Order: sequence, then structure tokens, then C-alpha cells
Amino acid sequence: MTLSRFQVICFCVILGAIFLLPGALGAQRVDLSDDFNQLLTEVDAQLVLPVEADYKDIRPLKNRWMDYDFSIRSRKEKMEIRYKILPFEVENRTFYAPHVKAMQVMMQVASNQEDAIVSTISLSEKSLKEDFRADWGKLFTFTPKEEFSNKQTCQLITLFREGKGMVFLFFLFNKPPMELTYRHLAVSFGETDL
Repeated sequence: MTLSRFQVICFCVILGAIFLLPGALGAQRVDLSDDFNQLLTEVDAQLVLPVEADYKDIRPLKNRWMDYDFSIRSRKEKMEIRYKILPFEVENRTFYAPHVKAMQVMMQVASNQEDAIVSTISLSEKSLKEDFRADWGKLFTFTPKEEFSNKQTCQLITLFREGKGMVFLFFLFNKPPMELTYRHLAVSFGETDL
């Protein structure tokens, strides 16, 4: 039995797909824990995970400054993204002043060095509504405490949705990746009218 050139090429393509595709798909895999999924459900938020740049989930590390719920890292972009979710608590007064809670979180993880600088930008109303479906949000840029991260820069996006809770996104890097602006769109609240 003689195989045609076309049949040999098809066989090689199929064989390559069988052996290479599972490895390629596995490299991009991000597994969300049941606990983290539950937190997202409680605050009515959806995660927007990057499909390129080989992001993988990594186990959150306990630290004395700020425990977080989930994290992903890309060796290609040399950046880690950490997620902290706080469901709304009626009795907790800080949820009625999200700017206070945001400042507390930033001060917990920002360096206390004398020459350390923190920049703060309020997110635009348009971005809050269209990108995040949030009622309030800020972007902080600072050097993190060494115990929190060995990266030189942290960009912290804090988002608040009334009656739902707060989401904190920590973008940790030495040199900002070209895709950083797109990575900022890592989460959004549900589509309920604002």
C-alpha cells in the first residue's frame, strides 16, 4: 500500500496536533479555585483573563501586609497580577467610604521608605461605567514593600460597586509590559444598571 503525498502530510498534521496541542493548551491554563469563584459571585464580578502571554495561576503566598485571593503570572510579560475581593458588609462603615478602604490597602503594601512616591489617579466616569461597571475607582502607582513583592513597581486598581463590594487588582512588575493598559481591564462588575 502506497500513501500519497497528501495523505502523509495529513497524517503528520494530525499526529502533530495530537501531541502538541494538549501541551500548548495546558501552558495557558488558569484554574480558579471554588473559594475565589464564590467571592466573584458574591460581588457580582467577572474575571477577564489574558489568553496570550502564557499567564498561569500561582498559589497566593501568605504575607503580613496583605493576603490576596488569587494570582496569575506571565514570564513573557514579567508581570504578576494579584486579586483581592471584599464582599459588601452592611455593618462595615469603610464600605460607605471606599476611598478610605482604598487608602488603607495602598498604605499596607506601599514602601515606607522616606523617598518613596505614590501617585494617584481617579478613574474616569466613562472608564468606570464602560470598562469596569463600577461606581468608584482609583489607580495608585508605587514601590511595594519588599515583603509584599520583589518587583520595583505596583499599580493598584481599586474598584467599588455599591451594595456589591470592592475589588483590588495588584499589577506587579519591574518594567511595564506593553500590554499593561489592556491588563488593567482584568475584572468588571455585573451588567446591572448603574
